[in-house]
Amino acid sequence: MTNGSRYVRLIIHVFEAHFRPGRTEVVFERQELEHAARSLDMPPPKNLGDVVYSFRHRNSLPDRIQDTAPPDRM
Repeated sequence: MTNGSRYVRLIIHVFEAHFRPGRTEVVFERQELEHAARSLDMPPPKNLGDVVYSFRHRNSLPDRIQDTAPPDRM
């Protein structure tokens, strides 16, 4: 499994734990990515910050997450 697919699974897991319709922001702690990895039965990333950095600067958020955003927020 590549980092990209691992990161997608992790960010979706954390997002779904916090998202509620009508919210415009989903706030979570980096450590939740480590807990998500364990819940998904995968080793946690060595650099938790890279998961967040990846979606801020290198990759788009998964469609599953983007589909929840109002058009003016993506």
